[in-house]
Amino acid sequence: MINKLLSLIIISLLSYLINFSVNATEQFNFDISEIEILENGNKIIGSKRGKITTNDGIIINADSFIFDKIKNNLSAKGNVIFIDEINDYRISSGEINYDKKEEIVYTKGDTKSEIYSRYNINTESLIFLKNEKIINSNNKTTIIDNENQTFYKLKKFNFALKDELLKGHEILVNLNYNQPYNDKLFFESAIFDLKNKSFIAKNIELSLKKDIFDNLDNDPRLKGVSATSENEITKIKKGVFTSCKNNDGCPPWVITAKEITHDKVKKQLI
Repeated sequence: MINKLLSLIIISLLSYLINFSVNATEQFNFDISEIEILENGNKIIGSKRGKITTNDGIIINADSFIFDKIKNNLSAKGNVIFIDEINDYRISSGEINYDKKEEIVYTKGDTKSEIYSRYNINTESLIFLKNEKIINSNNKTTIIDNENQTFYKLKKFNFALKDELLKGHEILVNLNYNQPYNDKLFFESAIFDLKNKSFIAKNIELSLKKDIFDNLDNDPRLKGVSATSENEITKIKKGVFTSCKNNDGCPPWVITAKEITHDKVKKQLI
């Protein structure tokens, strides 16, 4: 009788460990294959892949988890995917730390993000301020705007997701990047309003499409100390323009002006 009772207790414990779901301070819900509870329930270690959800639409998948109940901090490692179903964000990395108290997400190493099913962001060690809806990184980053077929390469960036304002330094922008001929823009720094397709920038160099003047031998380009763009019209202060072929020496001719206007639709420089 005692052996039978002991067997039932062991089976119950094994079933509990294999299919464990726990609610931690009503913030994290755990569904993990194997789990270990330490420090009087203040530390939870999960392994062999699992999923954690929150009441505000967050899903985190990872190979292993460590949850510090006192600090309200979750550390996840191994093929980590952080999903915000309500706001349509998805962040993937090898390691993610989620400070639930401050609502800040930190990634470590290579990180890929999908925002609004529109922006694909590749970077390292990203910081996501969840309440402010801001993501940033001080590392080299590429962003693809799939809606406008635009490629951004930045030394560092700050992206306000609500207003879709992108700030960056040492920036390359490739318009219609998947086409054989396209415009390339280089900025020392810039702020892009991606909702309204406008920007303001400092120290700009614009390489126009080679076929803009129906001559593929030309390399039309435009430089200036600052620029603004709105409604497909770019205005460049203290501009210098030439369409001569790029070579190691100076171009045969240039046009300089206090302000040069480029109308992308009409293909005009004014």
